[in-house]
Amino acid sequence: IRRFVRFNLGEGIEKKDVNFAEEVAEQTKAKEDSPTSTEPEAAPEPANVEEEAVPKIAVSAKDVKALRDQTGA
Repeated sequence: IRRFVRFNLGEGIEKKDVNFAEEVAEQTKAKEDSPTSTEPEAAPEPANVEEEAVPKIAVSAKDVKALRDQTGA
């Protein structure tokens, strides 16, 4: 080691002074100024439940326990 500089706690460190409230206000303003469509999007048509009915399968708790024991889940 040829040379060194000793710094005291906090000395030589430049801290950027940031006001969080101003930063949020700038971002909010930028978002409000950006052009957005004010038209609401059309809602998707509801699907016909009768056509897509899935058959229900009854599984007993005993069967579930047996499957868990077999698989280790």
